Parts: sequence; structure tokens; C-alpha cells
Amino acid sequence: MQILLRRVLNSQGFTLVELMVVIVIISVLVAIAIPVYDSVTENAQNKAHEANERTIFGAAQMYIASLGKDPNNVTVPTETIGKGSVVDPYLHNPQDLKHPKTGNPYTITITNGKVEIGCTENP
Repeated sequence: MQILLRRVLNSQGFTLVELMVVIVIISVLVAIAIPVYDSVTENAQNKAHEANERTIFGAAQMYIASLGKDPNNVTVPTETIGKGSVVDPYLHNPQDLKHPKTGNPYTITITNGKVEIGCTENP
């Protein structure tokens, strides 16, 4: 017992086996955490994209309603949100509405009252 106590008190650091065990444990935790983080990030980006589309769609509906005419007769060519589109006045900070994954601005097209929301290829 005294020899074991003396050996523990005289030890200066960790053994190679102890360090290897710690490295393996950390590696396993990282291997588990990275895919989970990626899926959570992608899910958040998808939800943000859906929320942006709902916001733009609501602004388009307000624009159509403000015209005071039959929605089926409203046609607007493709415009970029945040760069003078017809729905910009109905959005709070329209220039900040960008696709969460690509960072590109959204586009809107209204054809006979049907609203189509897309994303530009290049910012």
C-alpha cells in the first residue's frame, strides 16, 4: 500500500494510455456532435426560408388588396425584393430579406393574382 501511495505521489504526469483514452473519448463525442449540429443548422435555415416566403407572400397579398381591383387582373413582372419591388413598402427592412443558405435576395412575380416567390441566382 505504501509503495502504491509513493508511486502516485511521485508521478509527474499522465501515461500515454491515459492520454489516448481521453483523445478517443473526445473524438467520439465530436463525431456525434458534428452531424447533429449540421442537421440543426439546416433545419433552422429551412424554417427561416419558409418564414421569409410567408412574409413576402403576405406583403404581396396586402399589395394586391391595396390596388382595389380584382386580384385575378393583377400582374407584376419579376422584381427583386429590397430593390424597389412593389411589395417593398409592405415589408419591414426588405433589403434584409435574403435566402438563409445562399444569401441571395428573393424575387417575386405576380401573374393574374398568383404569387410566385423565387431566389436570384447571383446576389
